[in-house]
Amino acid sequence: MSQFKLKSTTKRLFQRVALHRGEQSIVLASTGRAGSTLLFEAIVRSISQTYHAGLRWPIHRICQDSAWNLSALAPVPGVVYKTHDLPWAAHEPKNTRVIFVFGSAIETVRSVQQAWEDLAYAFVESHFNHMKATGPVEALADRDVLGLETKIDAWLSHDSVPTLCIKYESLWEKESTISDFLNLDISLPEQRQRSEKTIDPKIDAKIVETYSPIERKIDRLPAVQIKPGA
Repeated sequence: MSQFKLKSTTKRLFQRVALHRGEQSIVLASTGRAGSTLLFEAIVRSISQTYHAGLRWPIHRICQDSAWNLSALAPVPGVVYKTHDLPWAAHEPKNTRVIFVFGSAIETVRSVQQAWEDLAYAFVESHFNHMKATGPVEALADRDVLGLETKIDAWLSHDSVPTLCIKYESLWEKESTISDFLNLDISLPEQRQRSEKTIDPKIDAKIVETYSPIERKIDRLPAVQIKPGA
């Protein structure tokens, strides 16, 4: 057994033994590069704060996980999972709440392209894998290889479990809405301006041309949608 697999197996054992058994599990889905990491970290902090002070650090480590293939996920109560996958196709987990974060398609793609031009090849390749991309990085500016539109459409129509869909730009003003939805005290870090991109101008112009129809579609969507589940 590899060291990575051993660590994962041990972590999941502790999740089932150490966490509050009556809690919900949380799935945080996103289109990627849309603020999901900062919300994920805020949720993890809030969960760990519900435990005795001496347990908070180990709980902080074991109550967070990833689920890049939701169809294979058996959620553990008390754990928050991060994913870029589409909603469950074959089964729906019980006692699970979902938050789906999405934002500007153009800014999302610019962020990935910037990482590639900054030589962060390992990150981009991992991100493409997690997003289940349908093409190579070289096609990013030409078509929606990350499936952004498909993911947005799928999650916004998903209503089998309680689901909150929220735009990145609304995360801070809707902190209380997120807190109420999860029954947790969510506190986000101070909002920062997106970093200025320095990608190749020709590629940037192509990104704008390719993703503007998706951008207009996103602009027409409400900032927050809550579906109570079946």
